[in-house]
Amino acid sequence: MKLYYYDHCPFCVRAKMVAGYKQVPVEYIVLLNDDSETCMRLVHKKQVPILEFDDGSAMVESLDIAHKFDEIGEKSRVVSPATDIQKKVTDELSEVSSDINALLFPRNVKASLPEFATKSAIEYFQGKKEKNLGKSFDQAMAETAEHKKKVEDKLATLSFHPDNTNENLSWDDVMIFPTLRNLTIVKDIKMPQRLQDYVKHISALTGIQLYYDRAL
Repeated sequence: MKLYYYDHCPFCVRAKMVAGYKQVPVEYIVLLNDDSETCMRLVHKKQVPILEFDDGSAMVESLDIAHKFDEIGEKSRVVSPATDIQKKVTDELSEVSSDINALLFPRNVKASLPEFATKSAIEYFQGKKEKNLGKSFDQAMAETAEHKKKVEDKLATLSFHPDNTNENLSWDDVMIFPTLRNLTIVKDIKMPQRLQDYVKHISALTGIQLYYDRAL
């Protein structure tokens, strides 16, 4: 099996979390951000993650792929059921989604991520995301302090108090961790200690790398 993904993509992180935790033998392939051809060949639309099976068939939708990995992975490594906290936390984070995007999008292309290894891949992403933001990446970077404060204020009051000693991944984690992980690309972003411990704990549990070493 092959999993095609982007490193910065939170939906891809969902699938990779379960694959890593459940010890699924899968080949990971990073696509260039402007590689439409591979996506169209496999699933007839530009979308990641894509799971390609050995018989050449393929599937999309991050949670469907994550559940497939749960089904075929190591049975002794249980993914705990979701709770009501998942929606509460994702709703709270969505209140500052425009600020999160303004922090993440320009840093994604500056942090030497593999999906942006070519100029054309960077230009493709930047053109789309600047329209999404309604501002240039340069402007978003210049406004870092403003966006960072709004996100930090939200993190400080987030309704999430994880048990960082639990060695079982949960479906709550699959939904909550990707955004917090991606925020580690923002240099010196302030998270409550419980959230700092959480992202490190889930990173160790799943093999998903954090961005502290390339934060901007």
